[in-house]
Amino acid sequence: MENWKKLIVYTTFVSYFYIFMEWLFFVTKPSFMSGMSIGEKLTVLLVSGGGVALTFVFPVLVLMGIYSLLRRYRHSRFIFYLAILLPALLLSILMLIMVDNFTYTIFKFGIVTSVGVWRGAYGIFFLCLLWMSIRWALRFVQMSLRVEGILMFASLMLVSLSFLLALEQFITRRTWDGRELAITLRDRPHILLIGSDGVNAENMSVYGYERPTTPFLEEFANSALVAENAFSNWGTSAGSTISMLTGKTPFETQVYKVPDILTGVNAYQHLPGILRRYGYYAVQLGVLDYVDAYAMNLQDAFDVVNGRMIDQNPFLQEARKLGMGDATYFIARLFERASDRLLHIFYFRDMVNPLEQVTTAGQGIAQSDAQKIETVIQLLENTNQPVFIHVHLMGTHGPRFSPPRQVFSEGKEQDQEWMPDFYDDAILAFDSYLKEVYDYLVASGMLDNTIIVIYSDHGMGYQTQRVPLLIRFPAGVHKGRVKNNVQNLDIAPTILDYLGIPVPSWMQGYSLLDGEPPQDRLLVIGQVLETRSIVQCENWYRFDSNVRVWLIGEIRGHTLPCHSVPKDESEIPPEILSYFDNIYGMRNDFTDHPLFYFVDFGLVTRANLARTVILFTRDKDTPLPLAKGIFADVPLDDFYAPSIEYAYLHGMLESCSTSPLSFCPERNATRQETAVFLLRGLLGSDYVPPPAVGVFADVPIQSPYAPWIEELYRLGITSGCSLKPLKFCPESPLLPGHLQVFLARIFAIGQ
Repeated sequence: MENWKKLIVYTTFVSYFYIFMEWLFFVTKPSFMSGMSIGEKLTVLLVSGGGVALTFVFPVLVLMGIYSLLRRYRHSRFIFYLAILLPALLLSILMLIMVDNFTYTIFKFGIVTSVGVWRGAYGIFFLCLLWMSIRWALRFVQMSLRVEGILMFASLMLVSLSFLLALEQFITRRTWDGRELAITLRDRPHILLIGSDGVNAENMSVYGYERPTTPFLEEFANSALVAENAFSNWGTSAGSTISMLTGKTPFETQVYKVPDILTGVNAYQHLPGILRRYGYYAVQLGVLDYVDAYAMNLQDAFDVVNGRMIDQNPFLQEARKLGMGDATYFIARLFERASDRLLHIFYFRDMVNPLEQVTTAGQGIAQSDAQKIETVIQLLENTNQPVFIHVHLMGTHGPRFSPPRQVFSEGKEQDQEWMPDFYDDAILAFDSYLKEVYDYLVASGMLDNTIIVIYSDHGMGYQTQRVPLLIRFPAGVHKGRVKNNVQNLDIAPTILDYLGIPVPSWMQGYSLLDGEPPQDRLLVIGQVLETRSIVQCENWYRFDSNVRVWLIGEIRGHTLPCHSVPKDESEIPPEILSYFDNIYGMRNDFTDHPLFYFVDFGLVTRANLARTVILFTRDKDTPLPLAKGIFADVPLDDFYAPSIEYAYLHGMLESCSTSPLSFCPERNATRQETAVFLLRGLLGSDYVPPPAVGVFADVPIQSPYAPWIEELYRLGITSGCSLKPLKFCPESPLLPGHLQVFLARIFAIGQ
């Protein structure tokens, strides 16, 4: 039995070694542990190690018991070899993952990129690792160890420490769990939370767009609560979705983008968790990793997420009950990392590269939008309890679109990014999917027992602008219009308020059933941690802490203006100054820098681009020359006229027509004409770049813009729009986020 004791010790240390090496991988790169303290990271390490050790040592103990009963039989030794297989399997999986991490990180190839016979080659390699691991285990248990007692004691101490930490988390979690909520059905309505990625309200006819992109929603709005001026709380799907589901800002949850996750109490405080305790069956149909409750660590939230039922795993269920918390998430991720690779190399299932799901214009997604809608209907057909279904569609995710039917883009080829005709067709497809669900609810008699919430996670191209938000309650109650600013953060409190469920104090949103939100409420929005925006009334405010410059503008299409756009820093509301001062501590710097702005968060127009000329004049106290009226389409009294004429006369922007001389101020600015504007602004109106040599695949060397674009690249102001092959997308419309990056880099050069 001495060999069995050694095997138990060996299995324990292999379990902790496996966890340590994987923990080291996650902790030394951007991962879900990036926002954790040192103590929290060590807790994950020890509690996870204890969980895995228990998982593998327990069957060893069972096999040892069987062996003690059958040891007199001839083939009983086989039981011992079977037990040795357990730690050997764990060690061989670890070695496979380590090799895969190395080759993929350094050489950009690995298991996920292997196809055909190469998958089998990895399978053979794994079997070799397994054989080697078995030999190591046998060698260990057959060794004569003088420190056997010390090793036994050390393994016992490790497991005991892991148990105590798990116990502490269990006791702490009992205060989070909210078990006082009564579990009851009581004819609760179904809840459908259906969104599509990157949808601008201004491109939807239900919000006044000239094209009929949302004919169904126009009818739907007659019996719904419609937020005329709604905003998401973050510019990425991960941050925005988690904010919506938790009712907390990203600054509270610390989830901004992949691979951030919820930790501590935030992992248990969310809308789906509350609904499940009231008897709801919760399902999420999103995108692996990016809109994925398991990847974001929403504990006890959904029964099914993107076709996976990890919560049904008995081990993980018990682990959560025992308070393993973040460690449970970590173990689940490790299980996925191991199983995905093993199933791939032995040809059971293709390993999915999650990055491709959000970079291939609606292709390569685990489920297509049509399949997700079909799944929604199937869930409604087969349910015997109220369901909460969160659906995140991807057809409107750019920069290229694959609409199932070409209407506005009929006869056209998508040869540029963010083409409006294809984008509008994608929104039309979203509208048709919503109609399909609605028609089923009507036909099945479920319509008046269902809450339908229509939303978007952010605006087109991750920009912050008005997004759709429509909520239909059973029998069309509470229908009407909300004109003051609302945010996706308000969705969870509104649903709970309607259901009569107490809204927790940790939810930071506003129930829309309480009437209009305060007119001057501040909505904090962002895309990256370093750049935050404030929306108040019809204006947006951003203070770029990198270049220390204000960006201020008016939101296009806002239906309830209550403040004029500030013309200089003295007109910025004091509450806005106070907010940014608290964040950046730069009150004294706010009035030391030029003010420039765009009209809205949509595409940058040529007039918007001309207005940024103030940034390059440096001396904000010297006014621009008065306009002379040189353009037929720019009136003398136009607010932008001085900027437009200054930019034209200094060679920064060209006219769009010479007969008559016109500027086309409302036309979208392109990336290629921005190159000229930036370089002339930085280096002077007489600057001429060196000849082009052919850097970008989509910028012909004979193009008049080629020298400017290549010089912009040489100076490090742009890295292009695509790396393989290197492209610039010269004729694509300029997005505000792109312009802000250009300005930050060129401003740094100018210093």
